[in-house]
Amino acid sequence: MGGKIPLLVLPWMEVANIAAQMPTKALADYFGALGYPLSFQIGDPLDKDPTDHPENIPPFCRSVAPPPDRFPWPGVVLVSDMSVEGPSTNGTLLDMDRRGASAVFTKSTAFRKGDNEARFEIYAHEIGHMLNLSHTDANDTFPTAMNQWDDRSIVDDRAEVWRQAIQQGSPLQTECLPEYFNSGKRRPLGLPMSADCCKWLAGAPQTDVFPWGGKFKDLSVGGVDDQSIGLIDCYLAIESEGSVAQPVDLQVRISARSIFEAIEIPATVDLRSGVIEIHITSPAGITRKYRCRSLTCGTSRQRLERGRIIRRNYSLVGDANGILFPVAGIYQIEAVLPTLGARSGPVEYNIRPATGPFANPAFQQFLANDLPNDDLAGWCAVDEALDSRDVGTKTKSFLRSKAAARGHRFFMPLEELRREASSRVQERDALLRVVRLRQALDRNTSELKRAVDDAEDIFRATDMSNPSIQYLEHVRQRADVKRHNKEK
Repeated sequence: MGGKIPLLVLPWMEVANIAAQMPTKALADYFGALGYPLSFQIGDPLDKDPTDHPENIPPFCRSVAPPPDRFPWPGVVLVSDMSVEGPSTNGTLLDMDRRGASAVFTKSTAFRKGDNEARFEIYAHEIGHMLNLSHTDANDTFPTAMNQWDDRSIVDDRAEVWRQAIQQGSPLQTECLPEYFNSGKRRPLGLPMSADCCKWLAGAPQTDVFPWGGKFKDLSVGGVDDQSIGLIDCYLAIESEGSVAQPVDLQVRISARSIFEAIEIPATVDLRSGVIEIHITSPAGITRKYRCRSLTCGTSRQRLERGRIIRRNYSLVGDANGILFPVAGIYQIEAVLPTLGARSGPVEYNIRPATGPFANPAFQQFLANDLPNDDLAGWCAVDEALDSRDVGTKTKSFLRSKAAARGHRFFMPLEELRREASSRVQERDALLRVVRLRQALDRNTSELKRAVDDAEDIFRATDMSNPSIQYLEHVRQRADVKRHNKEK
């Protein structure tokens, strides 16, 4: 159907100069050729980066969302430095419910080392997600704008890819792409949209394309990579006992089969990247997939050497669709790696009936909604749960962590959390402590570096190569620079 789409660019203050170089004219022309010209407004720099911690993203999205009766409304492109997932993450769709906000990370390896073409493609890719274009839409035989991992980075001649898309592509590609291609004279040129992307933009109603219009239509990263089938072992360990509406602690372990020296896999291995999926089958036999609230994107790959184990910890209670374990009974939980052709196999897990405050349906709904700040009754129920003998220590740590992130309770000392919290809660709180100190106007550099050291210890105890460690190293380097400048 088409239509002009307004976008608001919000730079974090420390990268405002980089955000000012965003190729807005080229991006407007690029999407305009597909029926959706963009208009850009550069907003005032932000003094705090909401992507520094996953808990900060939902309130940020709510703060920039439109009122209920306003549509269309400007989508938000946040320009930041480095993702907490490390430098392999180029960008993130921050809001999978309404597609209203995305982020681009200028300290990602691909952005920092890339040329103008690579940077243009990163912006176009994240804006594409805001228009409801998914990784699975990039299913042509040649690299296109919505591909990820190394499909885009290995292109030597972008003009040749455009010619291939125009000459051999769908009728829509033949019709739409030449306007922007301009015989290959465009700079930056980027990569073309796939046939499925062009089809979606040409036929979908505006509410399914415009930012803030509706849910992201696709949650997977693509089909099975045939070259990886049989190369990866995947294990799932459940680290806690569970009851209805209470968090379940999981660890996913990934390793290369022992007959291989090393194999290449995506650099960002996580739920939010789609490389890991958690499938849950209820006692009634209904299977659902854990639905993240945001989607991370990257083009980098890594080598998984023989003997190395990648571990990822999760503490799951609900997702964007509600409570994961709403009734008592035997569930089957499975970790699936769709791009690597591996799965853990189902693990049976007994969910006991709800007790204490968790038996209250209103409290269950509060948890499913990600503990909204304005639900006072829900927070009163959290206080009740923290004082209840029916609630275990790990669950209390989970609730304290959520409360601390929302500012409802004082942050628990990290030393105490080490003793009783699950691995995932320890990681989350360690990052939260770093973020709080990093954002403090009167921050103590020495205290920040101690918090970074503590956080690194927690992540290294699970996985020495966790990409968040590189983010923490980046924070330490920035702290050193600021201290040096202050001492001058």
